[in-house]
Amino acid sequence: MGNNITREYDVDSKRIVATGGPGYCWRVYNATKKTTGRAVSVFLIEKRHLWDGNLRSKLGSEKPDALIALLRHDVTVLCRLRHPCLLEVVEPLSESATTLAFVTEPLMGNLGNVLGNYTNFDNALDKSVERYELDELEIQKGVLQLTKGLRFCHDDAKLVHANLVPESIYVNAKGDWKLAGFQYSLWKQYSSTHTAEFPEHNMPSNVLSLPNLDFSSPEYVLMHSLLPESDVFALGCLIYALYHQGKSPIASNSNLLTYKAALNHLPSFSTGRASVECIVGDLLRRDPSTRPKLADLAQHPVFQTPLLAAVRFIEDLPTHSDIEKAQFFKKLAATLAQFPPRIVQRKLLPALLGELKTPSLVPFALPCVTAAAATTPPREFVQTILPAIRPLFTVTAPPLIPLALLQHVATLFDHLAPSGAFGREVGPLFATALQMADHPNVQAAALAQLALVVPTGGTAASGANTSTRSSAAPMPVLRHFESGQIRSAILPRIASFLGPPAGAAPGVPPANPHLIGPALKALHAALPAMDRDLVMNSLLPTLRVAAAQLPSTPEGSEHVRRLTAIYRDLTTPGEAGSVTLPHDVVATAIVPALLRLAFAPSICRVADFAGVLAEVRGMLAAVEAAQVGRLKQVEAMARSTSDVLGPSAAGAASGGSIAGVPPLGSVASRPSTGGDQPFAPGPNGFAAAPRPSSTPGSSQPFAPGPNGFMPPPIRPTPLAGVASATTAAAASNLAEQNLAQLQLNSNGAAPAAVVSSPAARAPNPFVARPTGPPLASLGGTGPAAAPLSLGGRDTSNRSSGAGGWGDAFAGFATGGGGGPRAASTGASGWQPIAASSPSSAASLASLGRSSGGAATTTAGNGGSRGVSQADLLRMFDPM
Repeated sequence: MGNNITREYDVDSKRIVATGGPGYCWRVYNATKKTTGRAVSVFLIEKRHLWDGNLRSKLGSEKPDALIALLRHDVTVLCRLRHPCLLEVVEPLSESATTLAFVTEPLMGNLGNVLGNYTNFDNALDKSVERYELDELEIQKGVLQLTKGLRFCHDDAKLVHANLVPESIYVNAKGDWKLAGFQYSLWKQYSSTHTAEFPEHNMPSNVLSLPNLDFSSPEYVLMHSLLPESDVFALGCLIYALYHQGKSPIASNSNLLTYKAALNHLPSFSTGRASVECIVGDLLRRDPSTRPKLADLAQHPVFQTPLLAAVRFIEDLPTHSDIEKAQFFKKLAATLAQFPPRIVQRKLLPALLGELKTPSLVPFALPCVTAAAATTPPREFVQTILPAIRPLFTVTAPPLIPLALLQHVATLFDHLAPSGAFGREVGPLFATALQMADHPNVQAAALAQLALVVPTGGTAASGANTSTRSSAAPMPVLRHFESGQIRSAILPRIASFLGPPAGAAPGVPPANPHLIGPALKALHAALPAMDRDLVMNSLLPTLRVAAAQLPSTPEGSEHVRRLTAIYRDLTTPGEAGSVTLPHDVVATAIVPALLRLAFAPSICRVADFAGVLAEVRGMLAAVEAAQVGRLKQVEAMARSTSDVLGPSAAGAASGGSIAGVPPLGSVASRPSTGGDQPFAPGPNGFAAAPRPSSTPGSSQPFAPGPNGFMPPPIRPTPLAGVASATTAAAASNLAEQNLAQLQLNSNGAAPAAVVSSPAARAPNPFVARPTGPPLASLGGTGPAAAPLSLGGRDTSNRSSGAGGWGDAFAGFATGGGGGPRAASTGASGWQPIAASSPSSAASLASLGRSSGGAATTTAGNGGSRGVSQADLLRMFDPM
């Protein structure tokens, strides 16, 4: 824009806040200073609008230079004057070749715009200006502020304003009316004989550089005498215009003859308000000496209303004593709802928040603040009110401060719950109040507010489990805290009210028995926020202590009913997220606690005793039904196992054993060949790893051989005995099928039979058996062949108390073995055997060809290896 003002300030040029001045030539924008961030308003005129824009037609034959000179005079006078009721100038007029600009305090609008004149807004009219409607209290307050400003000009500055029109009055961000428009003002020492030239008004189009004839006094227009009483007459015209959309009682159309005619009909107008008509009639008297004095105007009956008196007290708040403020705040809290919301937010609330810094006034000002918060949107509450009251959440002296805050928890919840900040912000208040042991009334108020049920209203609130709740069902205040706060800060303090004082011996009654009831109520409200661990380890012991401390008074009966309700809710399925204790805990912990409660000294009536026993019967019935149902499921499972695995397997599944296969825990009783160390059952009932024998020369089936090769260890399975037996049989059958498939893949010929003990194998229910002839009948009928030699060790039999490879695997999996081909194990752990099974030898020899090499099988120690030891071990390793 080419102006120093626009270079130093960030101007929101897209939004026109107001227009004002002669012909509404000024445009007002919101702005912030770039260096400090201070919020201001910028008045701006582009000179091109005065030469060729819409404003040019209103200048008539005058050049824009005359209007610019008037504008300079206006800003110069404003810069010289300082008063709360005058427009505050922050930066003086800055003029460039294209613009005029100056900076003032933040503004909300112009009185002429509020009354419906939107000149020079173009298409950028702000909706808030268009919807603005003046309230009666705002009019009364604004008129008194203008009166104060005029008195300052007359008595202190010795100045006559001479331009009291709607476009010369601005409304700041606080809703106060500020006087401006000093372009026609005169610095004079007043006398009855002093004259002032008033310009001719015979050209209606020539209005921008001339005073507004409709708001000018008769002595000024007709007698060319400018007096302080001339502003009083203009004030009467302005008050009339406030009730008539900005129109003066004198409609002259800038013509002197019309003006003179209108003066003769001044008493004939009507505002519809008797008090207003009275004051306007007094102000518009033709004789200046009979008009009311500005100093006496505030005492007029039209300004004697309780609401206006409260506003005037707030404006002069710094001049009053603390006692006067306390008495005023007591009355204000009851009448605050009658004030217009704009006055509450912009005028009363800022003053009240400032008084919260005085501790002695907090208990009196806080109810007014919370009452004002009822009309404050949540976002504005967080930005303006919360920073002022947050430091009070941890204040303990005087105790009236936390007590006053606790009385308005519902208001705090309404404004903080939508943003999820309620628990985080208000948690310190409850933690502080619950610790004030010297003030039990504060503690009782905190407990009562924790159990207070507040509607969620569908807003996102910070729940006890930090999740967002969108249900409209009401919930206690405690449920809106975070789980960490409940565990660490809230529940321990609540529990302290139910037991003996800190450091006292068990059995000593609580320090304040009157807090037992509120504490139990708060605990009851917190149940859905607790998890099972907290209930089992903390809540149940606390309830047992509380039950033992109940007094033998009428209050004790109420405590019994509250405890009974807590136990009932712990055993009854409730809302999602709440804890329901299992039936075994109900039978072993809840029912005995209720029975002890039934015989507590606080049970003084038959109805209370019967109510506790009725809960016990209901719980026992639920426990019985649950346990019977569980046992029926066990029996049904046993029958299903019997149908699949046979009666013996079903017996094992239900605690018995399969014939020939001992239970896993009794494997140690099976003797093993070669002096093997048996499996010893571990502490969890599973078989422990094998322990080598300490006897010299005894067989150690899992000792490494000469080449350092360690056979795979036995891995006991944590299944029942029946599962171990069936798994071993399945693995054995799978191993046979893998061998046969490898041989078929290598030469396409039928595989040689792998000889194993049929007695050590059981059908594998998990692997499909081949439907062709038995695996042993697929081998050739040629001469006997030597078994496959692996590095000088025969692999046709592995000494572990089992038969062939399949039997050996089955023996390992079941924890023992003993097939018909079992042989004693040598010192190296591998025992060469005779080529007693030609088909087995041929089958194993074919593995070399399936591995990609031509294997030669020999009965000696020097045969070539076509299949590695690791390959075979991986094939038969059950894990």
